[in-house]
Parts: sequence; structure tokens; C-alpha cells
Amino acid sequence: MDLNDPESGESTVRSVQRGECNGQQFTATGKYTNRSTQNISSLVAWTSSQPTIASISKSGLALAGSVPGNTVITASMSGFSASANLTVTNANLDSIAVTPADSTIPVGVFRQFVATSTFSDGSTQNLSAVTQWSSSSTSVAQVSSSGLLSALAVGGATISATLNSTSGSTDVTVATPQLISLAIQPSNGKVAVGTGLQLTAIGAYDDGSTKTVTGAVTWTSSSNSIVTVNANSFANAPSIGTATITASLGSITTSTSLMVTDATLESIVVTPATPTIALGGTAQFTGTGTFSDGSTQDMSKLATWTSSDTAVATITGSTAAGKSSGMTTIQTAFGKITGSTTLNVTSEMLKTVTLAPANATISVGGTVQFTLTGVYSNGTTLNLTTSATWSSSNPSDAQVGTNTGRATGLQCGSATITASYSTFTRMAALTVTGAELSSIAVSPATATIAPGTTQQFVATGIYNDQSSEI
Repeated sequence: MDLNDPESGESTVRSVQRGECNGQQFTATGKYTNRSTQNISSLVAWTSSQPTIASISKSGLALAGSVPGNTVITASMSGFSASANLTVTNANLDSIAVTPADSTIPVGVFRQFVATSTFSDGSTQNLSAVTQWSSSSTSVAQVSSSGLLSALAVGGATISATLNSTSGSTDVTVATPQLISLAIQPSNGKVAVGTGLQLTAIGAYDDGSTKTVTGAVTWTSSSNSIVTVNANSFANAPSIGTATITASLGSITTSTSLMVTDATLESIVVTPATPTIALGGTAQFTGTGTFSDGSTQDMSKLATWTSSDTAVATITGSTAAGKSSGMTTIQTAFGKITGSTTLNVTSEMLKTVTLAPANATISVGGTVQFTLTGVYSNGTTLNLTTSATWSSSNPSDAQVGTNTGRATGLQCGSATITASYSTFTRMAALTVTGAELSSIAVSPATATIAPGTTQQFVATGIYNDQSSEI
């Protein structure tokens, strides 16, 4: 069981104003043999060694008595206990400072504000949980009872914290998310001479979000004789050497190097191997080349694709479409190197497709696998996930692999995930929530309050993305 300060692990002393509204909330955290932790404040038995100095409620709220002094607050459960010291003083509240001061916050972002009191004895205390919070413009920014602000729309607002007759405030500006950096994927790539590489630009914004901005950036190469980048963000490598590839969007730029080697293509493997599709169905193929230096590279956009029997299936780019029942050889070729597989087109007709899960919720940084299943005229089913084309309606909140169906949460929000296969389109709802809570710590472990007042303890949640929130 733990009542320690989450930041220092040491005891601290605090002072607060007189008045019953100013309580000190203690939290008991249980630590288990599997290293997990849990808030057990409602399960423990709370006691105060000096109830005339400060009493303690069943929920862990300490209320100062009428006289100053020291008391020990103890939480007990199943033979375990933990204690924190509480001091009641005669200090009076002089002022409240609200931080962060004069901040600019992107739309859609949450920000924790803190109300810090200064007392007549010079001590300070976090009163965020017991002050009355307000916003001068709730259409721009709303603030919860604990000081958690939600930036709703572009504009300005004054955030105030009031306790009894004392108040403090700060100004907040809510602004459109601004691009702060770019990243090129892949970074520091390597390709064989005469081949190429698809480039992707990812933008990072000051609200913590990221999104693909490939089509919006301007690409340049330090040496067009070695690498050129076309309008589709594809880097062609006509000669051996190393070039610096730069992506620019407004005033933001980033660069990466691309090495062009003298490796030669030795083989191409076509996947999926021997797939089966129904009449009217499609199959997406990938050609992976292996080179003389042992490296591999996706050759799908560089190679030429053919079908040995176009009456059975045609192929455009690397996507085959079933025309009649039978078997055909799908071949890809780059120069003299070829690879192939057999495509089987059945006589069964694809009647419908289903998408699962229909609704999903993940945390920021979490993933979920969507699955598209085809149902055929004979009642059989087939997993079409890797053959479908996937998209997200809101890639700044959630992205999905174009040919994988695996979605990743980027920031709090929602998106519609769409899967398309042949003439069928299915959609699912995806909600991205805040990071999941992994542990809780309590602050302060030792507090000082004035007679007749209470002391608010602060519980800090540690999340699975290593962020924290009061």
C-alpha cells in the first residue's frame, strides 16, 4: 500500500486556508504481487491519530479541526497499512496563481491547469481539486471541476480559479494546430540502381497529432543524376551514389539520404501464393525482389504484370480481377527476372461481405485489426482482408493500413474505417480515447493545513504512453 509523493517519493508540507470547502483528499494505492497497482481508497479503513486536529472520512477526505497540530493519517486493509503526516496550521490564504500562464493551446487538445495557493506563512499548495473553475468563453474552452481544460474552437478565454473570496486567472488562446515537423519514410533508405522507392511524408502537429502529407510536400533531390522524385512521390534511382532527399511544406523541411547501390536483382517472389477468388472478385499481388547484396525490395510498382489467360483473370497494375472460372498464371517481370504464382477463379459468386468489428474503441497508440470476410453463393466464406482496399475518414485521428486492415489510434477522436472489395464497400466506426491508465500515485504524502480547513490530496495517473495527468 502506498501514499507517497509521485514525483519525489518524499514527504512534503502544505498549508491551506480555513474553510470546509478546502479538503485534503488522500488516496490509497494497492501494490500486488504481479506488480500491478490499483486505487483501493474506497476499500481501506481510514483513521486519524488526532481526530480533534483533523478527521478523515471513509473516502479519505481529511477535514481539519479547530486547533493546529500534527496528526497521522493511516489507511489499513487485510493486515497492510500505509501512513501520511498531516499538519494543521493557522495560515490564511493570500492569493491563487493559475498555471500554465498565458498559454496557447491547439484546438482539440486537453490541458491540465493548476491552482496554486500562497498562504500567510509563505507556504504554497495545489488547490486544483477544491477551487471553483470557470471559463469566460465556454464555446472556445471549457474547464472541468478539477481544472482540466478542453480546447473547443479558435479564440480566446480567461480561465479562473476561485476559493471563497480569493481568485486567480490566466488567459488562454486556442489556435489551429500548427505543423511543427516533417518525417520521411523510409528514412535513410537503400535501393538498387535502376529501381526506385515510394516515399511518404508524415507531418507532426503541435496538438500531438500526425498525418500523411505526402501529396502536399515539395520534393527535391541533391543530385537528380542519382535520384529523381516524381509527382507521385516515387524516387527513381538511375545511377549509383547517395543523394539527399528533402521534403518541404511551408517553412518546415526535413531531409533523408537515399543510397543507390550496384546490387543486381536475382529473383522475385509473388505473394499471395496460389490464391483463390470468386467470379467478380479481385486479388492484390506483391512482387518482392531479392538482390545480390541480400537486400529485398518491393518491386510491385516497377515490374510488369501479366495474366496467362485474360479470359479467366485480367490484371491492372498488380491487381487481378476474376472474369470466369479456371486457373491462370500471374507473372511479374523486371528485366529478365520473373516471378509467378497461380490464381484460381472459382465459379462461386461473391454474394456479400462482412466487416468486423463493426465498432471499435482503442487508446492513443493502440491498434485494432479489422477483418473483411466474403460470403459466397455456396455458403463458404473467405478472408478478404489483405485483398481489400482500406481507408480512414480521419487519418489525423486514426490511420489504417491500405492493404492490411490494421488501424492505429493517433489522437483522441473518431474515424470511419472503410473496406472496399470488388463492388462491395463496408464501413466500421473507430473511436480513439486517451491513453489507458497503468498506475496511480498520491501527492502530497505529508501536508499542513489550517484549523477548520481540509487538505486536498492529488492523485496522478500514469498512462501506458508514459504521459501523466492530475
